[in-house]
Amino acid sequence: MNHAVRAAATAAVVALLAVAAVAPACAQSSDVWVNQKTFDMRSHDRNKAYDRRATEHYEQALAYVQTVQTLTEIDERSPRQEKKLQKAYTRAREHLDQAIKVSPDFVAARMMLGALHYRMKEYAAARDAYQGVLEVEPDNQDAQAYLSSVEYQLQRSEGEATDGGG
Repeated sequence: MNHAVRAAATAAVVALLAVAAVAPACAQSSDVWVNQKTFDMRSHDRNKAYDRRATEHYEQALAYVQTVQTLTEIDERSPRQEKKLQKAYTRAREHLDQAIKVSPDFVAARMMLGALHYRMKEYAAARDAYQGVLEVEPDNQDAQAYLSSVEYQLQRSEGEATDGGG
């Protein structure tokens, strides 16, 4: 796959995962998921050459992320679909973690990891991922916006927990 096609595919998948963080008060319907502002990788990731192993892990994560996206849009998943979702999520997370381990300043991998955790409603883990982006790029406006959305969801979750879960 040539670099331009890979970059476009990566940006599209990251966009689909990350846009859910843009509108926290909206239901995460398929329309909201797809129609929100497209994620713009303004960071240096677009042109920066990373360790080949980090890039390979990142690309492998993309396929799993696409599966996660597809399966999370199904309201009533069968046990088989749920198992497939959990496996895809675990594998995507493992590959993104490895990409970050190999290249700690790989912002796109950190952003995707945050979006993946957000999509799975693991808001504390999403917060950690976006804070990791800000450690690398303190002025990253996308990470700041997504972090605000995560914080909103965490506060909302805490409010529901104190209200008896309802």
